Amino acid sequence: MHLIAYYTKIDSGEAFERSSRTGPHADIVVSMRNNDEEWGKFIFHRKTSYRPYWQTGDHEYPVPELVSRCGDGDDKRPDRVNAHSHVRIIETDDQCVSILWRYVPKFSGTNPHRELTPYGFVEESFTIHANGEVLRTLRRGTPHIDDWNAGATIIEQILRLSAHGIDVIRTTRPQASPITSPPDPSPIRTISGPSPALEFTFDEGNGNFTQENISNHQVRIQGVKPYWTPGISGFALHFDGYTSSVLFTSNELPTMLHDFTIETWVFLCAYPWNWVPIFQWGEDNGIFFGINGHGRPGIRLWLHNDLIECIAPQTLERYQWYHLATRYHSASGALELFVNGKNVAMRNTEGGTLLIPRRIIKIGKGEPRIPCDPVRPSSYPSEYAFDGILDEIRCYHATLEDSVICEHAIPPEHPPTLPRRQLPAFSLDTFTAHQTKIRFYETWDNLIPAGNHPDIVIGFDEVPTHFVFWRAMNYVPMIVNEKGQWYSNEFNETWNTSGGHGCQEPMSDKQNHYSHVRLIEDTPVRKVVHWRFALIDTRKYLANFDPETGWGDFADWYYYIYPDGFAVKTMRLWTHGLINHEWQESMAIFGPDQHPEQIIDTERTITLLDLDGNKAEYSWKDGPPSHIHEPIDKCIQYIHYRAQYHPVTIVPELARYDVYSGELTDYSVFPTWNHWPVAQIISDGRYASFPDRTAHSSLTHFIPAPFRSQEVDAPWQERVMMEGMTNLPPEDTVALARSWIQPPPLLWASTCSYLGYERGRRAYVLRKFPDKPVQFHIHASQRRPFHNICFEIRGWPNASRAILEIDGE
Repeated sequence: MHLIAYYTKIDSGEAFERSSRTGPHADIVVSMRNNDEEWGKFIFHRKTSYRPYWQTGDHEYPVPELVSRCGDGDDKRPDRVNAHSHVRIIETDDQCVSILWRYVPKFSGTNPHRELTPYGFVEESFTIHANGEVLRTLRRGTPHIDDWNAGATIIEQILRLSAHGIDVIRTTRPQASPITSPPDPSPIRTISGPSPALEFTFDEGNGNFTQENISNHQVRIQGVKPYWTPGISGFALHFDGYTSSVLFTSNELPTMLHDFTIETWVFLCAYPWNWVPIFQWGEDNGIFFGINGHGRPGIRLWLHNDLIECIAPQTLERYQWYHLATRYHSASGALELFVNGKNVAMRNTEGGTLLIPRRIIKIGKGEPRIPCDPVRPSSYPSEYAFDGILDEIRCYHATLEDSVICEHAIPPEHPPTLPRRQLPAFSLDTFTAHQTKIRFYETWDNLIPAGNHPDIVIGFDEVPTHFVFWRAMNYVPMIVNEKGQWYSNEFNETWNTSGGHGCQEPMSDKQNHYSHVRLIEDTPVRKVVHWRFALIDTRKYLANFDPETGWGDFADWYYYIYPDGFAVKTMRLWTHGLINHEWQESMAIFGPDQHPEQIIDTERTITLLDLDGNKAEYSWKDGPPSHIHEPIDKCIQYIHYRAQYHPVTIVPELARYDVYSGELTDYSVFPTWNHWPVAQIISDGRYASFPDRTAHSSLTHFIPAPFRSQEVDAPWQERVMMEGMTNLPPEDTVALARSWIQPPPLLWASTCSYLGYERGRRAYVLRKFPDKPVQFHIHASQRRPFHNICFEIRGWPNASRAILEIDGE
């Protein structure tokens, strides 16, 4: 008894197949075999939105449905085009196969799909054994990450496959695992001065509630998880930048206020997307003490129907504790702001009583706002929160003396710190495909629950680079060099179709409702990764939507990755619209504390070459160059990073080349934005002003010409490209380009048939004749060199060992 698991595409004969925009690996079959005889198949097929079924003889037996599903399709295929349902082979050998099925059980609408949330998904894993036993583990997403990590929603089921169908042996709900305890607190500090009217010291250290100390009211901490951390005194609360907040309502809160002082300690990890409240009394027409999108603290209050602002002139440094205070004196009208005990800003007002219409205190998160510094109008009000630590918040119904504020601002001798954020590092030193879960920093990792294998990393034994397919990048493929410098050649993109506004691209799929990756092939000589994505805008409008079929613009990109550190990718775009799409953009990706000019050489930025070795160099020292023409037949782009390994892109034929010369700011000579990657704001463009977040810059468009196309029921177009990183000088990449674009001819083949050179896979394709060795002759030359060539030989017996001889050796 043994198993064979494989990707395939099974034509069910149903009407939907005709318009199905899916490639040759859309379905999964696990074949159950007794010697060479197949006695059944466990199938994950599009016709059921991948709910698996057991096929034996002429009968199909679906597994029991544990979670009801409802979308834009019918009962059998509730996700009409399987936009939010996909399957992956995680592990496979001849005795055991593990398959992951991830789906959204409930959504509504047609275009856009609605009710899509970060946690509104289900993951089901099926571990199939050769004896017919199946371990099924179901796990629903949860709004609170501790419930997910504890396994609170897990259902386990043991199934038995037989010639008569599926027997359910056992269904259980395992007991949830306990959650780890918080770290030790800092020493408690005492302060002098008058008693506050409101006080939040966040000294509980565990649980989902904190106390307002004056009223003793217990207040729930909102968000995916309460993060307790050592603070200025005792514990503090770490806010995750998106979901964390404390909302305190009480009928005892006054609606009229004369004098006040508010103080707190803050520790910023990243600057907010726009104004964020540290302490907000009422709505925006009350008292708003917070920090703006450029890291400057300020007090904003509504006085006599006018908005009054007092903002500090300086930006706070990140990863540093600050004592902030503000006070208002109703008689004099003085509105003041203090940083670390020093008066840094003052505003004279008319004075008088403050009216606060609503009895609510908001800490760490306010109303959704449009991110500041937008590039274009397609940025929308977004939910976000303070990103960092808050501690010791106090509000006094009096104006504290300068000396008291200064005393309260004395920093502790040994303040707690947090490690600075940086992009993940990789150290695979063999040619390996690793299905894994890449970690970034805790508060981001916990925003969107994920299982154990959502990401893929490819490492090499001869070069210190990696290909990375990571959910934080919406699976936009990345190449990372030995210094942790990231690069990407982007994706398909279009604009303003089918109700969408602005960019329709995988960048906009912030929570990966559509985008996913699968490892199709994993051999010692080649790894094949399939990336599938939809072209949606930030409000989830699918480009070129067809209401008759439910399809819009999707893309299937295949990466054929070889041990020399280079990949050839075949980019298939499914669309019935006008093909004005973008296919490439040269993008450098930056982590926190990485500035574009620390990564990209501004003096010698890009070298362009043709197949004859003609080259031209271009500098971005004074900004993007206005014209790049030489060489005329350019097909190699070499971007100079400040490292040993540099991004190289090769196209067989160039359709368009231009420089990304717009959207510049004083921040860098390269246009730079931080709405992507990682960010969860509803925006397709926000200028970066600081290196506080992940960000990206664009240099050029290096777009290949069409390679293949189909114009019938499910129209598509393909283009191909080679990419990787190298430590060779630019001129030494010409041989690699020639070997792929002008491969040496295979002149004759005996005992096999030659099916041609497949440029989209960088491989010669042959078919073996039975019981004979494969022999062929390749005529290489300097113009058409032999360089790390791959051979695909079809018809090779599975159990036969391959031995390679070159010129008889």
